Amino acid sequence: MGSKVLVSLVLCVFVAGIACAENNISHSEPKSVASTCSENSAVITWDPIRDEDLLGYDVYYKMSIENDFLKANSDLLITTQTTVGSLLNNLEYEFKVIAIYDIAPSLLESDVVTCTTS
Repeated sequence: MGSKVLVSLVLCVFVAGIACAENNISHSEPKSVASTCSENSAVITWDPIRDEDLLGYDVYYKMSIENDFLKANSDLLITTQTTVGSLLNNLEYEFKVIAIYDIAPSLLESDVVTCTTS
């Protein structure tokens, strides 16, 4: 069972208290994610997803030497660009974008992209 399907099943069991049948809905992850770093911030962009079940996006980041990603945005993003601020100079950072859907599979993440602050 793929990790994305497993996450959906776990969410169904946790939220609804029952096991949900795998549906035939096909959502996509954010694509063409790019990052451009400056001295202490990074601009993250990605292609829009055209899907009526899409609620929005979350962006996560971390220093490349760290293990855990941090959520960059406090509210769900509905645009396809955001700036992550308060980064330290001369460090490599990793970024990923997660698409949030209202129907399972509900969380699909992009490939990780990197850039180095100057």
